Amino acid sequence: MKYVFITEVCDFKGGTQPPKEEWSVLPLDNYVRMLQIRDFTQSDKDHVEYVKNSSKLNLCEEEDVLIGRYGASIGKILTGLSGAYNVAIIKTIPDKKVLNKKFLYYLLKHTSFQNYISCISSRAAQAGFNKNDLSRFKIPLPPLEEQIQIATVLSKAENLIAKRKKSIELLDEFVKSTFLEMFGDPVRNEKGWEIKKLGEVTNLITDGKHGDSTNEENSGYYFISAKDIHDGFIDYKNARQITKKDFEEVHRRTNLCAGDLVVVNTGATIGKLAIATNDYRTNKTTFQQSVAVINTKK
Repeated sequence: MKYVFITEVCDFKGGTQPPKEEWSVLPLDNYVRMLQIRDFTQSDKDHVEYVKNSSKLNLCEEEDVLIGRYGASIGKILTGLSGAYNVAIIKTIPDKKVLNKKFLYYLLKHTSFQNYISCISSRAAQAGFNKNDLSRFKIPLPPLEEQIQIATVLSKAENLIAKRKKSIELLDEFVKSTFLEMFGDPVRNEKGWEIKKLGEVTNLITDGKHGDSTNEENSGYYFISAKDIHDGFIDYKNARQITKKDFEEVHRRTNLCAGDLVVVNTGATIGKLAIATNDYRTNKTTFQQSVAVINTKK
């Protein structure tokens, strides 16, 4: 496979930042849409803005591939919108004779490029990159026809993944609506169910350890945190393992059993739930402070 420096087959052009007096929330005559990173990442249409069209603006088309340059969105690959783009975005201009845009899109989304950008930004005083930084990154360059074939396959896979995610979202909404149909709104309680405090119907409600434990690889004793709790299950794939002594100290209090609920109680994923299964790891699992255990009265 032939590899080349990306700047040998692709140019890059940064965005512009027109003065605020040239901005408008209405699509006036001789105005174009002003694209910011949030326009690509958020579905909210209330923030659409326009700027007066002029030769000073740098423009992009829907099929163009752009990259987030600064801050939390650095390395984010953007496409699908046309207009002028601001300074937080850089546009790719591939040589169409040797580099397909869609193929480039998937190259830039790949972990090799994303890791490269992360390394650059971590060394900079302010997280960001410029065209010169990109000149040291190499990409594979198969024949153009092969690039198109690869991009087509990846596009189909991406569409299937998107449809699968949408199906899961719809299923989640169906479960919620079915619950409401069967039991009513838990707050209004229009069906008149008996109300009890959670403490009355549980044997145990406790959080995990307030403090750290000593890691021990492959010990078989798991120290679960909020990141390991997904919708419905505990994910052990990247879970920490700790010494038997530290585990036993915390386990005396958490005492996880099959059927117990575990709940994230702090942070960005607060409220995420899982149910402990009859798994060989369950009685060797305890928790950090960010996770609570609820043992219900059967």
